[in-house]
Amino acid sequence: MKPTGPWVKSDPAVAERFHNALPDHPLVERKKMFGYACGFVNGHFFAGMFQNDMVIRLPNGLRDKFPVLADVPVFNPMGAGKGMTDWYTIPRAVADNPGKLADFLAEAFVEIARLPPKVKTAKKSGSKSPAETKGGKGSAKPAPAKPAAPKTPAKAKTASQPAAKTGAAKKKRTSA
Repeated sequence: MKPTGPWVKSDPAVAERFHNALPDHPLVERKKMFGYACGFVNGHFFAGMFQNDMVIRLPNGLRDKFPVLADVPVFNPMGAGKGMTDWYTIPRAVADNPGKLADFLAEAFVEIARLPPKVKTAKKSGSKSPAETKGGKGSAKPAPAKPAAPKTPAKAKTASQPAAKTGAAKKKRTSA
């Protein structure tokens, strides 16, 4: 699939068919990615929309369990390069049929749910937050730093102030 211009919003009827076909299971997490509806399980993306197409991600050779994907090339939203590894466009014969689509997504869900839960990784120390990137969301100027409290100068010892007593000085006074 090659893009034919700017990305377009999904047709509401196609998006509704996708939404209705996602398994009704407590582990299915419905989200949006790049503005399109999608489904996750245990932190793993497993199916979603891209324009008016439906895509699926089947890592670790899971594609072999789905003969309908045998001749489907990898999903390539930009139309150049090698495409996205383990991502495939669901064939129209499946995507356009609500029953087949629901069965297909249910089978994919079962396979992806078997994967170990995805662990969120800590943010890299060198990466910038959106507020730190030029033009990113939250790129408003940071609040100015509060001025430091003025330092008070150390008191100078005067002849009228006795020196601090050390343990040795205390012994001399008590023994004398």
